[in-house]
Amino acid sequence: SVVAYLALGIAPFPGLRQMALFSAVGLITAFLTVLFWFPLLDRGNLRPTRLSTWLADSLARWPYARNDRRTWLALGVLMLFIATGIWQVRVADDIRQLQSSPPALIEAQRTAGQLLGTPSPAQFILVRGATPDEVLAREEAIKAGLADAIRRGDLAGFIAISDWVPSAGRQQADAALADRQEAAIRARVASAVGGSIAPPAPSARAGDAVLTLPAWLANPVSETLRHLWLGREGNGFASVMLLRGLDHVSAIAGIAASVRQVPGAEWVDRVADISFLLHHYRVLMSWFLLAGAVGVALLLWWRYGRSGWRALVPTLLAAAFSVAVLGWTGVPLQLFSVLALALLLGVGVDYGIFLLEHPGDGVSWTAIVLGAASTLLAFGLLALSSTPALHAFGATMLSGVGAVWVMSPWFRPLPGTSSHQISQEGSQ
Repeated sequence: SVVAYLALGIAPFPGLRQMALFSAVGLITAFLTVLFWFPLLDRGNLRPTRLSTWLADSLARWPYARNDRRTWLALGVLMLFIATGIWQVRVADDIRQLQSSPPALIEAQRTAGQLLGTPSPAQFILVRGATPDEVLAREEAIKAGLADAIRRGDLAGFIAISDWVPSAGRQQADAALADRQEAAIRARVASAVGGSIAPPAPSARAGDAVLTLPAWLANPVSETLRHLWLGREGNGFASVMLLRGLDHVSAIAGIAASVRQVPGAEWVDRVADISFLLHHYRVLMSWFLLAGAVGVALLLWWRYGRSGWRALVPTLLAAAFSVAVLGWTGVPLQLFSVLALALLLGVGVDYGIFLLEHPGDGVSWTAIVLGAASTLLAFGLLALSSTPALHAFGATMLSGVGAVWVMSPWFRPLPGTSSHQISQEGSQ
């Protein structure tokens, strides 16, 4: 159980790591307390109550898994339920599916963002260059490459420094175009009036000098946009371009591909990055879960020999059952579901071990029942949460712990088998 709780700390979430550390330390402390302190505190005999007696006697009435028609029929129904449920399971690592806000509120927020033209908080473009002017030129190249996306309505526009400070090349090209247009207009006017119009004196064109980025940043007009300029970064400079009207999720891949064609441009999608992180840790925890099951199987075989399967099979069936329940109820399989399965592996095997160590002992069965009940209350009630992550964790624990609670006594040793015989199998 301690290892299972510590496994929750593998995920990069402070809340889970705190819970893993607190639970592991609590279990170890409780074990040491029972081992060393309880014998000093309570030296008397424990008097049974009506409830404890009824729970202890219920083990004798619990059916056994035998090689008969009823057992195989029950297993067949269980496997059919598991197979059809797992067939319906869908895996979801998208962080957006962990959003617990009401759909109406999300839609209202999206509508307000469209009306106000606010930029996307999750996606932006990071632009790097050797010089500030190269950064501005690459921003302009990005905007030119996404012009078709704006025309299609996939994107409303940008918030970029190059909107206010064009690159030196763009400013010079604009100035040359203005000079050509000005000369053509002077020529037409001179032809119409029958005279000549001299070009402006050089002193009159002093304002046509190139506007540099440092000069613009030093001006108060840039105050609301200075956060877009990251300044020197490593051996170069960097800026951020924000996107407006990025409401079509299906268009993000095409926009990102267009951005990556510009040298020094990096598409940043926080939603995709976090979703990939959830996917990575879900796969990692799945392999950890598989390795843990193999390790537990080897330890049980070393301790109990051929009887070790009686402690592991109920937990494996319960894990498969809980995944099937997710499929039947439409709850997606995600990282938090796999974390619950890892916890189930550690907790569930304990029930089988108790029944192998003390076959037919009603007191051990009473301890299992009370332990399972406390686990269901501690984790199973999370299934009632409206937060998707907590709901998935709680639903997996609720169905898994409930199933292993029911199946562990079903696979217990047959009557007449002693713990000494089981231990002898392990030593052989």
